[in-house]
Amino acid sequence: MSNLLKLSTALAKLCMLIAGLALIALLGVTVLDVILRTLYKLTNGLSSINIKGSVELVTYLLYISLLSAMAASVEKSQIVVELFTQSMSRRGKTVLAGVYLFGFTVIGVLMAIGSWSDAVDALEFGEVTQDLAISKGPIYFVAFFMFGVLAIRSAIQGLEKLINPSAVEEAGHEF
Repeated sequence: MSNLLKLSTALAKLCMLIAGLALIALLGVTVLDVILRTLYKLTNGLSSINIKGSVELVTYLLYISLLSAMAASVEKSQIVVELFTQSMSRRGKTVLAGVYLFGFTVIGVLMAIGSWSDAVDALEFGEVTQDLAISKGPIYFVAFFMFGVLAIRSAIQGLEKLINPSAVEEAGHEF
């Protein structure tokens, strides 16, 4: 189990790195676009440099960052409705969180399968983005990877909570 937890931690770090890089790129595109638009207005149209497809770039970078962050923090993002769990023991809440994580495993697998199918179809039929005419296949492959990581991490974290809920309690994790 400890090797699986190390794998889960490594995948979480990779996903946070990807999310961070996507957010930095997103902010860079946005700031540059605002600067270039302001320059255009200040020069009364003499400076016509712009970023083609900036809205599309920001959209896909946000998509990648959200998928990555979701995969990186799946075990920390459980919302427990106190009304339903107030009478449960801490151990019971941990087991319930493990069951929920297996639900996320199923969702991750189904979304990964759908993303793979979309990626293959996009490559086969030449589907491209609207503004930049970039192939959508690689975008769907990134989504496939992130949903796969979500499924793997959910399964590992759920298994840990179900196999050894008292160890999770001792580690001081909140639900």
